[in-house]
Amino acid sequence: MNEPLHVYVGTTSKDETEKLGIAVGDSITIPKEYRRLLGTRVNARSLDDRVGCSALITAANAIGTALPGRDVTFVWSTEEEVGLKGAAAFGRSDGQRRART
Repeated sequence: MNEPLHVYVGTTSKDETEKLGIAVGDSITIPKEYRRLLGTRVNARSLDDRVGCSALITAANAIGTALPGRDVTFVWSTEEEVGLKGAAAFGRSDGQRRART
């Protein structure tokens, strides 16, 4: 059984929280804005996905045409948080998906 999730909203009582229009069972989300942290660190929603896409694009550009006669496949997949569903689907495929240029 899952334990209940407790979210701090800056209030000190149930009445104060309810006055903000917040009730038990309401949905929550993480703010989407980019935030600078200490030093060179940052935080943003889906940052792992964005950095991963950037790394794949950088690698594809770096390889360019340096490997004549060889196929290199880059895979952008989805739903890694819920069981690597996108990567699993690609793994079950024959790997012959081609990018359209």
